[in-house]
Amino acid sequence: NMAANSLYYNHGAASKRMNRYQKLISEGELPVQDLYLLPADEIMAKMISVSFYFGYINKDSFRNKFGVSLKEQFGDEMQFLTTNGLMEHNNELFQLTKQGKDAINGIIPLFYSDRSKENLLSKVNKYV
Repeated sequence: NMAANSLYYNHGAASKRMNRYQKLISEGELPVQDLYLLPADEIMAKMISVSFYFGYINKDSFRNKFGVSLKEQFGDEMQFLTTNGLMEHNNELFQLTKQGKDAINGIIPLFYSDRSKENLLSKVNKYV
């Protein structure tokens, strides 16, 4: 499934300027500036990392994109975060609490792919 293995940013996403985006649309072109084609677990991690810019993960959007629920994919991580008061459920949102916002740099890596986690741990183990 191409959609589950891709993530893209439209022109103007970074600059917040619409002129290039509108020009491409009017010319019948796709207004995409960055396209990532990665394994699904890497795309999940990327989508979740970007979601934290807004302080939450939209559970419905996650399921629609990947065909699996956030709980099915990250149940242990979600349980850890809610038990420790770092995130909470708010309807379709799984959002940071005040304590979670303070600990965000430790929360985001919980959702990394196994390969990324192993890579991080191998770097840490060199210094321990």
